[in-house]
Amino acid sequence: MASFASNIGAPLSTVSSFMNSKKVPKAETLLKIASFYDVSLDWIVSGEQASTSNVSVPIEATTTIRRFDIEASAGAGALALAEVATIELAVERTFLERYGVDPSTCFVMGIKGNSMYPTLADGDDAAVTTQMEPQQLAANHIWVFEDAVGLRVKRITRLSNGDYLITSDNRESRDEQVKAADFERDIRIIGRVFWSGGAIRPG
Repeated sequence: MASFASNIGAPLSTVSSFMNSKKVPKAETLLKIASFYDVSLDWIVSGEQASTSNVSVPIEATTTIRRFDIEASAGAGALALAEVATIELAVERTFLERYGVDPSTCFVMGIKGNSMYPTLADGDDAAVTTQMEPQQLAANHIWVFEDAVGLRVKRITRLSNGDYLITSDNRESRDEQVKAADFERDIRIIGRVFWSGGAIRPG
């Protein structure tokens, strides 16, 4: 276990948590494992693709997306946009194609707070795409957006009367109904969450 931890640059205690199913590796850790052991991300996550220890993934089959050192509040909006640094993550194109997103529109960020629990939990990573279609706002997707409170992540649904309903998955959080004019003036949509990962949820 110690050599495995050294190979992926993670503390032994963290690897122990992975092995004991107490935590799920974040996106960048999975990518380090895939790169070091020369296997696909699909195989690590789902086991659906056989390991190819003697065959490297062609460079043209991969792309990179940015991971911003920012967090969107899934709580009371206590944390605003605070961009500190970025890293580039190598991702197989097939992984993004599965979600129908253009790699050039994607980035990864952290989640702060539990108002979107159990869908998103404090400390999770979320993959976001900035590409969107107008009809998606009527489909109850999860969005990252910025308003007077800060950078937030919630479900947004456009109502039949043109207003917008902002909701959380945690039943203890309040819904917000926003007039169309106020929404267009005060809210800037950053992108749509299409994937997330983090620690295993308690049973």
